Amino acid sequence: MNTLLQEIRFGLRVLRKNPGFTAVAVLTLALGIGANSAIFSLVSGVLFRPLPYAQPDQLVSIRASYPRGAFVAMREQIHTMDVATYAEGHEVNLTGTGEPVRLTATLVSAEFFSVLGTIPELGRALHAGEDAAGKDHYVVLSHALWQDRFAGDSSIVGRVIQIEGEGREVLGVMPADFRFPSSKTQIWLPLHNDPSNTLAYWAGDFMPVIARLRPNARIVNAAAEIRLFQSHVGELFPFRMPPQWNADVGVLPLQSSLVADVRNRLLMLLGAVVVILLIACANVANLILSRAATREKEFGIRAALGAGRDRIVRQLLTESVLLGVIGGACGMLVANVGLLVLKATLPSDTPRLMDARIDWRVLLFTGGLSLVTGAIFGLAPALQSVRFGFTEVLKSGARGSTLSGSQRVRSSLAIAEIGLAALLIIAAGLLVRSFVSSAFLASISLVTSKRLWAMPSALD
Repeated sequence: MNTLLQEIRFGLRVLRKNPGFTAVAVLTLALGIGANSAIFSLVSGVLFRPLPYAQPDQLVSIRASYPRGAFVAMREQIHTMDVATYAEGHEVNLTGTGEPVRLTATLVSAEFFSVLGTIPELGRALHAGEDAAGKDHYVVLSHALWQDRFAGDSSIVGRVIQIEGEGREVLGVMPADFRFPSSKTQIWLPLHNDPSNTLAYWAGDFMPVIARLRPNARIVNAAAEIRLFQSHVGELFPFRMPPQWNADVGVLPLQSSLVADVRNRLLMLLGAVVVILLIACANVANLILSRAATREKEFGIRAALGAGRDRIVRQLLTESVLLGVIGGACGMLVANVGLLVLKATLPSDTPRLMDARIDWRVLLFTGGLSLVTGAIFGLAPALQSVRFGFTEVLKSGARGSTLSGSQRVRSSLAIAEIGLAALLIIAAGLLVRSFVSSAFLASISLVTSKRLWAMPSALD
């Protein structure tokens, strides 16, 4: 331990005596490590952080969409799950409380909040049956809307507000961190299940379905039951349904379902910033090799005074790891700024975007990455520096062979950098093409679905 402390103190003195080299190396590492930490915090929040609901491992998503009538039938016939549905993206007008304002609403079934296991901060959630026609004159507010529009007034529960010119009683206010299905939602309105309105009941919103597995039920049981339901639900429609409708119905964990569209893209982005870090490591390794060429006589003198090769290698690795740790500490500042930029620039409907934050997982990742990075870019220069005999280094004629060996390593690192840069450019091109293809397919799917569910002609 005493030896390690001596090497750390000596390494800090060496870095302090070379402020230009230290600043360039730390800045290079801070950018590489910071980019990795920012992307990792995004990946961790979106892909790996458990859903902020009660017993999130019991939440599932049904890989299909259903209109109101089919959902009501599902609610009555499915026994392995408690099901709920929602239709987001509706816009409504709030009037009677100051200036009229346009709000983004999500229509939900009565079981929506109980399935997610979320309790309102104020008031209560919907009860069973409160999504049926004539019993659905309620509204649930988001925390942000409650604060912005009603100044956080705790007496809002029970008050009647005007939504689309219709009086609705405020049932409750959701917690600040409740953002399902997305952070765009400002109010939740109960579905208007009216069997007498055939068009809206059977051909209105085709909605996704979420569910909570009942005790002792497993996903495989739920998948078998939903496939059985799908096999005969088409008979309930007042018109013929296409045979391919929901043909691939299945049940997935809700967390996997929410991030399915962005998982591969985020992992590709994480891979890209890892390549950037490797390029940064190669740059710093080249800097250290160049600097080591000026320290060869120092190493020779230390060897003549009794220092072994392992001690010199350990000292050089200590200096490299110190650079990595300092670069990692500065990289945390870069990561904080980078995460804010990502949240501001990524689409607001990116699933779980607001769950991304700098937490202990990111700190642990950054700390480990800093140590590993320091060891990676310091290993080759350290080994190269002690490759030749220290006695010969003190002789003026031996310097040429040492420099030629260092030059070969530096050339190899430069070639590696060019290769990694080419890989990064190719990956960026593939990623852009993937985004363009996904957007094109999404637009085709939207047009097709609109044509498919243009039901007035079908009803005729």
